[in-house]
Parts: sequence; structure tokens; C-alpha cells
Amino acid sequence: MSKLIQCRTNPEADPYHTADVQPTYTLLKIYGDGDYALEQECDDNATPVREANGLVLTFDLEIRPDQAAARTYLESPEAVALVERIHAGHGKEWDGHNLVGTLTDDARTAITELLAGLNGLPENQMSLWDAGDWLGHLNDGEIGINALTTGAEITALAEKLEADALNEKVILSGTEEYLFERRRLIRANLAGADLRSVNLVGASLSGADLSSCDLRGVNLTGADLSRTNLTEARFSGANLSGANLTDADLSGADLTDANLTGANLTKARFSGANLTGATVTGTLSE
Repeated sequence: MSKLIQCRTNPEADPYHTADVQPTYTLLKIYGDGDYALEQECDDNATPVREANGLVLTFDLEIRPDQAAARTYLESPEAVALVERIHAGHGKEWDGHNLVGTLTDDARTAITELLAGLNGLPENQMSLWDAGDWLGHLNDGEIGINALTTGAEITALAEKLEADALNEKVILSGTEEYLFERRRLIRANLAGADLRSVNLVGASLSGADLSSCDLRGVNLTGADLSRTNLTEARFSGANLSGANLTDADLSGADLTDANLTGANLTKARFSGANLTGATVTGTLSE
């Protein structure tokens, strides 16, 4: 007996047209063993093994039917019987050069009836949006992101935002990538900020621009400041113990009485920095 093995009609992002978030299209497939599926496809010029050698019949739908309605219809006795008639009437024969597919008149009639049934279903109300277009009008606070948002928190936030969008019948594309870019832009605009009141213990600020920031007396224990621009930053009395300063630029920074015990200073640059009274373990780079 023929079996429905997949039913997906919600639009997905065509990975080969991500710039304009082009949606996939919907195909009905009937395989050589009689199983069948409703799938989302894109023009990738690739043929799965199961579909090679003419072992699958494919049909474009005129509409993108509602996913639940499509599953209900395709699993109905009526649709299963039509699929089995199509499968029974599908064959191959040698034309002297290649194997070509053949269909009996009854199989053609069954195809017409099956496609008519699918194309007569309610249409899918889901729409596909680029995350930047959907979220771009919201400020950082409304989205729930800031300079200290970690990668794990961005992943969780992306899942939440996508779930919220689904409640409005919207499927988001590129959500996580958009959030990472948004965090990057936030971090790129911190130069000169007064961060003395911010809790930066264990903070993730890799790659941020903290040049000329006021960090006097701030506890940055275990903070990730790798690849961070810290030129001319004021760290007097700050606690940077265990911080990751790999490849950070601290040129001209004021580190008077700062605690850098156990900090990772690999490739960190301290040209012109004031380290008077600072507690440092390891070797400093110029």
C-alpha cells in the first residue's frame, strides 16, 4: 500500500537565493515503490539517489496548499487509491536510445484527479520573511539584545522570535545571523562609553570597540575581550583577572593599579599603556 512519507507546504528559504529570500516551491512526488510526498524544492540542480534513473514522478502544484489540509487529503482513502493507480500505470520502456517513462490512460486520469484535489485545498497562509525586514523596526531593547548577549543567548532568542512570528503566520529566515550582526553593530558603537555601572563579570565582548571607554574600577573577571579595541580605555583599579585579552589592542590604555592576574595576554598589544601599579602575570607585548 502506498504511504505518505512527507508533507511540507510551509514556505522555506531557497538556500540558493538567500539575498532576496526567495521561497521554495511545492512538488508532489510519487516514487518507484509507490510511496509519495509533498515537498519543498529549490533549483539546486541536484538529484537525490532515490529520484535518479526515472524512479520518481514529480508534479508542480498550482497553489501552496495548507499543510494540515494537504496531509489530511493525501492520507485519505481517496488520495491513496489515486496514488496507487498512478503507480500501477507507471512504467519504463526502451526507445532504442534511453529508458523513457510511460503512463497508462488510467494513470493519467488519476494524476488529473489527484492534482485537482490538491489544488482545490485551502491555500497556505504562511509567509516567508527576512528576519531583518521583520525585526528591523524594533529597537534593541524590544528585541532583547545588547552588547553583552552571548552566542548561546542569541540562539535561544532566535528560537523565541521565530516562535513568536509563527503565531502571526510568519516564517523567519536568517534570524540568528541577523541577531549576530545586530550585536556586532551594537559593539561597534561603544567607543567612549561610560561603563562603570555595567556588570561585566564574565562578559562576552569579543571584537567590540571599547576605545576610550571609562572602565575605572570595573570588575571584568573572566570577561572575553579577545580582539577588542581597548585603545585609550581607562582601566585604573579595574579587575581583569582571568580575562581573555587575546589579540586585544590596549595601546595607550590607562591600567594604573589594574589586576591582570591570570589574564590571557596572547598577542595583546600594550604600546604606550600606563601599567603603573598593575598586577600582571606573563609577558606583555609592545
